Amino acid sequence: MIIVKLSGGLGNQLFQYSFGRYLSLKHNTELKFDMQLNVNASNFTPRSLGLSKYNIDLNFATNKEIESCKFFRIGSLSRIERKLNQSFPFLNKKYVVEKPFIILNQNLLLDDCYYEGYWQSEFYFKSITNILRADLKLNFDLSDQNKRIARNMADSISVSLHIRRGDYLSVNSNAEIFSLCSLKYYQDAINIFKNKYENPVFYIFSDDILWAKQNFTGVNFVIVDNNQDDPHSDMYLMSQCRHNIIANSSFSWWGAWLNSNESKVIVSPKEWFREKKMNTNAMLSLIPENWVVIQ
Repeated sequence: MIIVKLSGGLGNQLFQYSFGRYLSLKHNTELKFDMQLNVNASNFTPRSLGLSKYNIDLNFATNKEIESCKFFRIGSLSRIERKLNQSFPFLNKKYVVEKPFIILNQNLLLDDCYYEGYWQSEFYFKSITNILRADLKLNFDLSDQNKRIARNMADSISVSLHIRRGDYLSVNSNAEIFSLCSLKYYQDAINIFKNKYENPVFYIFSDDILWAKQNFTGVNFVIVDNNQDDPHSDMYLMSQCRHNIIANSSFSWWGAWLNSNESKVIVSPKEWFREKKMNTNAMLSLIPENWVVIQ
């Protein structure tokens, strides 16, 4: 059995699901999840189970199954065990804690383990791309408005553009870690497509619609502001664009990755984090080699 801890928002949950799905196929074993989404934590962005909106089987591990892999389940001892296993993985080979943006050797990805981390690398699941694309189909119908937007995207040189500002400004723990993509980053990314294609149309997705409307005007910009409580539809619409400009966000990462256009151009920011070392490690594991990275 593989047990994967679910934490964070929709994008992070998709990384965790894809990592677990790969391991379960690799070992021909059952996949279960431990759901810990920080729903009530005051210094985190509130989260819910985003994976429930896809046509996938979600099986959750029991406390007994989790305890069989970990020495401690709750409280300060659990946090201490996590830190110890991250630094000294030989202490408990049934409990694997990720070191951020350090890709684990395949020989260390064993069966009968509990896995904790974000696993933000295509490296882990690129070999099952077609399986994941089949898995990650929405289990609800799009609204009529979203269907019209998707048709318009198909009829134009459509480019999704994602702006993430909200919780990168309002939540202290995020503000201390993540950079904000600058207006210059978006302008430079837009120019890549304007120089390459005739009359591209930029579909803008954001958690700060007012800022987006203030900075992107004209007939080539469409502000998609009808899905503020429906991130799954926004991510789906991003994937329906021919090309993508992402923010330093796993949310738009997945919108771009799920784009099935074989000739897609995806532009990513070089700086995701405030800490230089984290940016260096992230670029090696997080960004697929065929994506365009700009400052």
